[in-house]
Amino acid sequence: MEGSSVAWKVTAVISVTLACLGAPHLGPAWRVDAKPDQPEKSILQAAQAGVAGACTPGKSLSFEGSGKVFDFKCAAGATLLPPEAKGKQTSPSPLQKVYQFNPNKTRLEGANPVCENETTLESLVPGSVLLNVTEAGSDHHLRSSEPSFKLTVGEAQEENKHLCYICSGPVRGDVKRQQQEQSNCTVYVTVPKTAPVPSPPSQDEHPDSGSFSPSMIGWLGLSVTGSALALALQL
Repeated sequence: MEGSSVAWKVTAVISVTLACLGAPHLGPAWRVDAKPDQPEKSILQAAQAGVAGACTPGKSLSFEGSGKVFDFKCAAGATLLPPEAKGKQTSPSPLQKVYQFNPNKTRLEGANPVCENETTLESLVPGSVLLNVTEAGSDHHLRSSEPSFKLTVGEAQEENKHLCYICSGPVRGDVKRQQQEQSNCTVYVTVPKTAPVPSPPSQDEHPDSGSFSPSMIGWLGLSVTGSALALALQL
């Protein structure tokens, strides 16, 4: 009878142990549920929000981001550079030309970066579009004193992209080039590169879920079972 009692106790302890190990939830000490990620703002929502700014003569205007829409306007009488083909400046068709800039390259210490290396917007940041949205008058000619533009920036690329436009003031014959440049306003746009994608964890590593690897569970089961047997034999 004593042997049967011990055997029954051993069986009961082992059953309870295995039930605990196989339980679907092990409590806070065994499992930590990963906090669900907050939904990111979609590119469409970011584009609809838009960012606007006015380019003041002698100053600069800066934008940064990808998948967004930036609205900006030049001062009265200014012309947007680089120049498009004749007729493009006042057309609803997309403006194609754009400058590039190096954020570390300036003519003078502390000055703004230099706009250079003319290229096309589509080749620099695919999916980007610049439109002249200056309000038209009743005769369909652009009458607004402040030329306005809408820049839709495409997706981020593998490298940072730096593009710029110049709002050039009215040219007068008695004004020197340096004085003319001082009255300009530059629009800088930085498109940050794509963020690196983290590598998935290995089979034995699950840092986000807080679960144990199969090898650890097996070792834990043997340890608990051995302890249960020793306890039962002492009863």
